Amino acid sequence: MPLAWTGRGDLSIDGINDPSWDYPACTYCYIGWQNLSHGLTDRSGSGWYPNYAFFIWFYYFLAGHYNSYDFCVYDSLDLASQVMWGTNFMYSPIGYPELREWMGHQWWCKLCVLGNAWWQPM
Repeated sequence: MPLAWTGRGDLSIDGINDPSWDYPACTYCYIGWQNLSHGLTDRSGSGWYPNYAFFIWFYYFLAGHYNSYDFCVYDSLDLASQVMWGTNFMYSPIGYPELREWMGHQWWCKLCVLGNAWWQPM
């Protein structure tokens, strides 16, 4: 799916720990689910809010609505996770791989970041 949306086949598969730094791949960041997604109306972990609230917080920080400062994708993921679950994204219920069952099969699922999560939107 990242190729369809970005037209790039050279994005890093771990945009947080090993991001793409070669231009123009360094200007792309794709976020999507590995295998199954968590239900957006579910409450993951011990969170009070449904999962869709994570994405509201993520875009809130990314768009610069917090102190008029534009955070990069990585920082926005971390801040949204801290608001939702009190932990960084990599250890959050949606950022850490979880084994889920669907239609009699088990699948590892998590929210993956491809490309460069350290990219700063303009």
